[in-house]
Amino acid sequence: MKLPVFILLVMVSCCLGHKGRSRDRYRYSKNYRFRRPTIFPNPFTSTMMPPTTTMEPPPIKPISFKDTVDSARIGVRVPPKECVISFEDFVQHVVNMDYISPYDIDNDMVLNPEVTHKWSPRWEYVNETTVRRLGSYWDNLTGKCTFADGLFSRADETKAIFGATSGRFANTGRRDYILSFSPSEYIIQYVCYDGNKINEFRCPNSEILLLFKEQRTNPPDSDTGIISGDICLNDIPWQLVEYTWKNCLGQQFVDDTEPQIMWLWDNAGGPTVDCAKPGTEAFRREIENGK
Repeated sequence: MKLPVFILLVMVSCCLGHKGRSRDRYRYSKNYRFRRPTIFPNPFTSTMMPPTTTMEPPPIKPISFKDTVDSARIGVRVPPKECVISFEDFVQHVVNMDYISPYDIDNDMVLNPEVTHKWSPRWEYVNETTVRRLGSYWDNLTGKCTFADGLFSRADETKAIFGATSGRFANTGRRDYILSFSPSEYIIQYVCYDGNKINEFRCPNSEILLLFKEQRTNPPDSDTGIISGDICLNDIPWQLVEYTWKNCLGQQFVDDTEPQIMWLWDNAGGPTVDCAKPGTEAFRREIENGK
């Protein structure tokens, strides 16, 4: 009887101790801030599970405690090239598609203090060396929509890696990586704002956005350029998404450590509105008015 009681006490003690550590583990992170309220809708519902034909991803490498600490203190791991899609796949599966970004790692608070809720990007092909990236998002600091239009040049001979040449947040050190193991179904946009300061293969100021294609079928409003209604996340290969986060970036898909993957299609109960979709007349008017 004494042995089971002893084991039970040890288990309770460990659980209580872990809870305390997880709350204070990253207090000395370069970007430490009090936790913003986060709402994680459970992605693994019956309507959103991968179809039965989806192949099982390779086994996920365990994320070490050191890797987690380094992500908080130095920055999120820069993705290896094998995780970045080819430029040909980018042109075939990504260009001219409308995206939404419900999940995000906001690890650039020092450089860009705003949070880009409801990021909706669209890439357009210019030529073999240049692409245009349009985007709209809700800025939680100004309480308004922000609209972006920039040109990006290829920074790799074969992979979808780009450097910003014009537009919002363009600088010589910026690098954008497009990751996926199934680019027709999802992509991850990894933005490193300080590519010249990469330390131990980690970017000190980065933003990582999980992107799915817009599934709402109703067209944008002719005056506002806004698509109304709840977003749809059907038939998403969540196993591959999780594998990409863990294997390529060393990040848990749903986690409360720092830096945290957050649900960003709302403002944790705060006010937000949808913004004009890139490519609409309303979006073009906003770009012209902002010049």
